[in-house]
Amino acid sequence: MDNREDNPIKQNLNIKQYMGWFMCLSFPFTIRGIMDIVRLPLIAAVIYWFICGLLLRYLIDKRLPYCRPKIKYIKRETVAVALLTLLSVCFYISDCNQNSTLYKGEILNSLIFALLNGCFQQLVWINIFELAGARIKLSGFIAVFIHIVFINLFFWNNFIIMPSIHSTLFIMAQGFLVVILLIIYMKTDDITIVSIQNVVYNLIIVFANGFGCNPFIYIK
Repeated sequence: MDNREDNPIKQNLNIKQYMGWFMCLSFPFTIRGIMDIVRLPLIAAVIYWFICGLLLRYLIDKRLPYCRPKIKYIKRETVAVALLTLLSVCFYISDCNQNSTLYKGEILNSLIFALLNGCFQQLVWINIFELAGARIKLSGFIAVFIHIVFINLFFWNNFIIMPSIHSTLFIMAQGFLVVILLIIYMKTDDITIVSIQNVVYNLIIVFANGFGCNPFIYIK
């Protein structure tokens, strides 16, 4: 029997892996480059969310993985997410600048940021996870972790302060949280719970540390 019949499938998996790792490694640098050129981080973030999130998802599945949470299959994971989120928040707030405040004009923009980033950041993660982990799921986990590190180092750290006092514990809690969030997606093919968690978490970051959106919308 001619084994060439299997080649298209094998090639397709290879393409998925290459795409996943390409997005994982290149886009943190790309989004930083766009931000430096246009001096508008918001534009860079929208491009990132659209290409790595919505557009890539359409190419993968043509269906957005929302509004089908299947909670009965992920009760333990949901509890674990809630506990780890609470733990991360405690580590973050304990080290934030208590004197930071949001002005009235920034509140709406901050809410919009928390909502958009909360909904679409995880979409980017699962796209990379599915593509880079097309053959071996472990590769998908590794790719997501690498991407998160790079996107925070080269982009989000310009606006969101990383805690220094409990940084190790905070990073560990975040790492476990990412693993559980990906497991939830593997079990349900849905990121509704994941997105809700991230929206809430982003809101806490915004209001606990006086994030504001002026530096996010414009860099002098």
